[in-house]
Amino acid sequence: SAPFPIQDLSQLNTEELVTALDSSNGWLRDKVHMLLVWRGDEDSKKPLRHLLSTTENPMARVHALWLLNHFKALSAKQLISSLNDMHPGVRENALRLAETQHEPSVIASAAKLTDDPDAKVRLQLAFTLGAWQSPVAGTALGKLMTQYHSDPFMKAACFSSGTPHLPALVESVMLASASTRADLNGSLAELALAVNAHSSLAALLEPVFYSASGTYTLDQMQAALQITSMAARRGTDLSAIAGKHEGLAAILSEKGSSLSTAIFDFARESVLSQSADLDLRVAAAKLLARDVRHSSEALRVLASCLNPRQPVNLQKAALEALGTTRDASVSSVVLNAWITLSPSIRQVALEVLLSGEPWSFSLLEAVESGKEVPLDALQQGRLLRHTSKRVRKLAEKALTRNTDRTQIVERYKTTLQLQGDPGKGKSIFNQTCAACHQLGGMGKELGPDLKTVVNHSPEKLLSNILDPSRDIQPGYHAYQCELTDGTELYGLITNETGNSITMKKTDGSVHSILRKDIESLRGGQLSLMPDGLEKGLSQQDIANLIALLRLGGEAIQ
Repeated sequence: SAPFPIQDLSQLNTEELVTALDSSNGWLRDKVHMLLVWRGDEDSKKPLRHLLSTTENPMARVHALWLLNHFKALSAKQLISSLNDMHPGVRENALRLAETQHEPSVIASAAKLTDDPDAKVRLQLAFTLGAWQSPVAGTALGKLMTQYHSDPFMKAACFSSGTPHLPALVESVMLASASTRADLNGSLAELALAVNAHSSLAALLEPVFYSASGTYTLDQMQAALQITSMAARRGTDLSAIAGKHEGLAAILSEKGSSLSTAIFDFARESVLSQSADLDLRVAAAKLLARDVRHSSEALRVLASCLNPRQPVNLQKAALEALGTTRDASVSSVVLNAWITLSPSIRQVALEVLLSGEPWSFSLLEAVESGKEVPLDALQQGRLLRHTSKRVRKLAEKALTRNTDRTQIVERYKTTLQLQGDPGKGKSIFNQTCAACHQLGGMGKELGPDLKTVVNHSPEKLLSNILDPSRDIQPGYHAYQCELTDGTELYGLITNETGNSITMKKTDGSVHSILRKDIESLRGGQLSLMPDGLEKGLSQQDIANLIALLRLGGEAIQ
């Protein structure tokens, strides 16, 4: 077939170029658009206006809109007409261009698109409304936020435009359903905290902290927890903010307290009540830890939850709450209760103790003194590589680590002469490897999937087991991250952006961390898999494990 004819666009005059924008060929339209911009010909305005009002090609109308805007010739009338265009792509682009226009008629026309049938148009409207200070824009943004709050993209867009319209957003949320308020209240409060909008914050806090009867709903408790947690992350508490606003001070009622006395009393009573709803007790336990003035009482109540007679979820919530206090006595509370804790609760308790430097040191002191605290290989490695010198030193002593891995690998080479049993290797895998690796559908997805090592030689597998930091796959270096509030996280960095990192902890949980909240980040030289896995294993055990790994998990299946 004959080749497609290529038109020499440089030979076209301005009016002919504008006419060429009506083509169905996207490449041609883009080149024509570029030429019109490069030429900068003011004579293009009239034919562009004509094209905008007459063409049936929506892509041509979009090009005409942007070119008229480039030549500063896009009128409010043309923009309003495009906001009502039959094609959603034209409406979406018209909204983007409308951000620099502040005529009330343009804003009013844009605000009518809150009910637009196209989701992309509504999303762009949410972004565009942030460019205007108009009350009409604020009302429209409030409608979008409350109507589409379950859509994470729309929710993010609304909050990105929320600062100039915060009072209007608060008013819209206060008039919305209880479920909508529960979903948006905390995020709005965080925005109000960030921009020091104390009047808006007071309006949001009143329905959370005020109760004429002295009783509170689960939604109120969860909202109070979210708000006080956000204040703590910002290095403050609500009592400090209340001093700057009479309305807040009245709501919180007691100077020096981060919670009102009423809600704290209710939280304490709920935690201790065997007849209260479990979800309410869990929320109350987490909330107690956020009260600054009554911290000693909160610790006492939370400690009483570490009892095998209490529901598992309440025990876990109490431990997690204790972990947020950063109180030095938490390690004593947890270690004193250790003997009564079930295996699943002990894992939560260990994660709490490992999340703070003083607690980690106390844990090692207990281990050194003979307390039976079963630390797995990952937890031992975390302590042996701790950011704190005194913790590392005590870990070396308490955990009796042998650091010469090369000699150990050489010593264990006789293992390769043994006949391995992959069936018995399954129990070794569950005991030693499943906390981090997957094989044959078993285990956790933290380290590399072990089906990738099926073709490795026995010698390489032995080295990988005994000296894991010799050969680390990309993305599996261990990092210790200390936050500004004293929390310590240990795991893998799975993602990075300009203002945050994402860490996957050894328990499989994923945490997004703002860079401004990072006190220190240490690691990158060692594998997440610690040294010393040979402890407690015989050479035959290791031979059995190697046999299993070389089968690729067939023995497990």
